Amino acid sequence: MIKHSIKKVINNFGYEIIKNDSSISTELLNNYSYPEALYFRSKNFAFYCDIDICMNLLQFSFSPSGWHPFVAFLKKNNISILEEYFEKYSPRSLEELFFEGNTINKYPQIIDDRYLQIAPRNYVMPWFYKKQSPNERKLGLHIGPPQIDERDLALYKNKKEYYTKNKINIHGRHLKDIYESIRINGYNPVNDIKGYFLRDGDKFRFLVLEGEHRAAALSILGYKKVRVTFSQNIPRVIDYKDINYFSQVVRNEICHDTAKLIFKRYFTQDGKEKAQNIGISSKYL
Repeated sequence: MIKHSIKKVINNFGYEIIKNDSSISTELLNNYSYPEALYFRSKNFAFYCDIDICMNLLQFSFSPSGWHPFVAFLKKNNISILEEYFEKYSPRSLEELFFEGNTINKYPQIIDDRYLQIAPRNYVMPWFYKKQSPNERKLGLHIGPPQIDERDLALYKNKKEYYTKNKINIHGRHLKDIYESIRINGYNPVNDIKGYFLRDGDKFRFLVLEGEHRAAALSILGYKKVRVTFSQNIPRVIDYKDINYFSQVVRNEICHDTAKLIFKRYFTQDGKEKAQNIGISSKYL
């Protein structure tokens, strides 16, 4: 009965379950009309997800019709793609990370949002909660994220130096090794690709948190569906209709309009426009 019900949960929104656990909660079983059912905490399970809706946090898509630097590298087998990507895309703030530094022209209404000034290494997504440190509370930083500091400037000023050629080559070798292994032996994962869903009405995106190299290889090899599971200790579905209750919005760490634009870009972008905005050569798109 449990196996049948869990399969029904997944099949209701287009996915196929491939393993399950006998201790799945009754809440999950009783709420399977839409992906909210997967929000409930229960022991995890794996299922197949369309590659076309898989993206990373930086808004690059694993879809064959989109653009992701790892997919582009495997497609053309050219290390220069990774070199150019890491050189061109060196965000010093969330404004540069999410909007490629183009808010003044495209989104003037959010240009003064302090959330966008935070350094990439310190950020938390608008819908997640970040516990403040004692120093942040002491300094009164609860009113908004801190300004970018000198350490961040030093770290992100020259990404080409930070991502040395050696590290780029390691990325390239790792991608090619995974690609060749799957091409020859098929995909038999020891660890599943992990992430969570974003939902906007009847549209979904699966944000990949772990396994980007594998997802890129599977995309190039023509896999239409990839085996995924949920990351632990975070919500499984983030729904746009709940934007007023996003943690960073409630705490006034980010304005409503900024949270809306960041969320919507996962549904309006496929990585190609972002790649163009950061200056990736047309021959690599």
